[in-house]
Amino acid sequence: MQRMRFTDHFVLPWAAGRMWLLEGVSPYDEAVIALAEDTIDNSSFLGELSDSRTLIEPVINLIFYLPFSLIPYEISRAIWVTLLFTASGLMGYLSLKLSGWELTLFERITVLLLVILWMPGIDAVIKGLLSPIIILLMLLSIYLIMQGHDAMAGFVLALTFGSFPTTGLIITLLIIWSITRRRWSILKAYLSGVAFLLAVTLLLLPPWPMNWLRVVYDLYGNWEWIRTPLMNVAGLLPGIANYLSIFLHASFAIYLLVLWITLLGKKGDEFIWKVLTTLVIAYFFHVSVNTYQLSLLLPAMFMIFKFWSERWGRFGCIFSWILLMTISTTSWLLVRTGISFDAEQSLPLMTIGLPVFVFIGMIWIRWWALRISRLPFER
Repeated sequence: MQRMRFTDHFVLPWAAGRMWLLEGVSPYDEAVIALAEDTIDNSSFLGELSDSRTLIEPVINLIFYLPFSLIPYEISRAIWVTLLFTASGLMGYLSLKLSGWELTLFERITVLLLVILWMPGIDAVIKGLLSPIIILLMLLSIYLIMQGHDAMAGFVLALTFGSFPTTGLIITLLIIWSITRRRWSILKAYLSGVAFLLAVTLLLLPPWPMNWLRVVYDLYGNWEWIRTPLMNVAGLLPGIANYLSIFLHASFAIYLLVLWITLLGKKGDEFIWKVLTTLVIAYFFHVSVNTYQLSLLLPAMFMIFKFWSERWGRFGCIFSWILLMTISTTSWLLVRTGISFDAEQSLPLMTIGLPVFVFIGMIWIRWWALRISRLPFER
């Protein structure tokens, strides 16, 4: 960070938390931007503010930054980078656990390194984004539900409420599923966690919802900022892009609805396959295309590799590893002409090609995943 320019998504929340805690200034005050600019200018890091130059995080999400706001910027930024690297590794570990892909210790370490060091992961870490932590918490809540720790899963899921554009579909699915399974602890813990966060932040800073909504409206009031991955897919055919976009969104919405209806009351392999498929669809419906959200695809991708390895033996295993290595290295080769962390990377092959591949792969293995967990001679 002292040798390359990068967009710093950490400094604004850090400055907002610092002024709120030490001076009682609203996180959305202009003074926060001034402090962030001065902090970057006086540091040895080559960071710069994002294009919006405004804090768009709700105060609920500031809970992740407040402990760092009491520490000098450069030290807290270094700790934040370390935390994000750790979160990326744990995200890869949980993705393996959710997929059920059985690997040796050496293979697991290799997968975790590939997850940490591929371009979307490094890009998110250098820029100081909150995305790795939010996706990690979401995967952790799913894993805790599978293990029967419902109350803890609900509380962990509540921490992701401030990032609803990313987690909204999964939160909705898990709440509906918990009701149909009569696992009330998940619902109670989630609602209690959200209510606690809202109550505490409203008591400490009553006007924050209106201040935040005003900032969001000023930045995104014209709706032109919405650019889902499905809109980019439709953009491949400019002549019919609008009609194709409507068709794709409607088709995926109908498929998602059928997926949810058929999931109600289910458990085991069917539950995990449909939850991981929902994660893939959540990426397609995300309001903006970026590489940071590609981590949503990891559990589903690992599940595909798992069934290829199980059904095709050594050939499937080798093919899976070649593909995994190719995806990790290609993410860097695509930007070999100019690696830059101070701008959004435009990588259609990754942001469109990879999710389409993973979605088709999940449809491909559906029968294996839901109908035959093992062949008759394997039992």
